[in-house]
Formats: sequence, structure tokens, C-alpha cells
Amino acid sequence: MALSVTASGVSKLESKRIQDVPLHRAAAYLQAVGGQLSVQVTLPGGNIMQVGNND
Repeated sequence: MALSVTASGVSKLESKRIQDVPLHRAAAYLQAVGGQLSVQVTLPGGNIMQVGNND
């Protein structure tokens, strides 16, 4: 499986604080290591919305 994240990109991701990493880069990194990024949002009315890759 070809990774869409370079070694340099992985190093940069691992050295940054999580709030400094764009979500699309974090998702690509997690996919490269076999994981998946998902985000759960709770709206003001209490509704919960799942955002992310729904494969």
C-alpha cells in the first residue's frame, strides 16, 4: 500500500501540537498507519453530528 504521507510529513505531524495540525493532514497520517479520523460535534440544541470518513 502506497502512503500519501511522506516521511518528512510524518515527522512534522509528530513534532507539532495536535491543535496545529490541519484535519486533512491528521486524517491522511492516521490512514497511513491504519487508523481513521472521525469528529463528533455536539450542536447547541443537543444534537450530535458525526463528521468524517464514513466508508
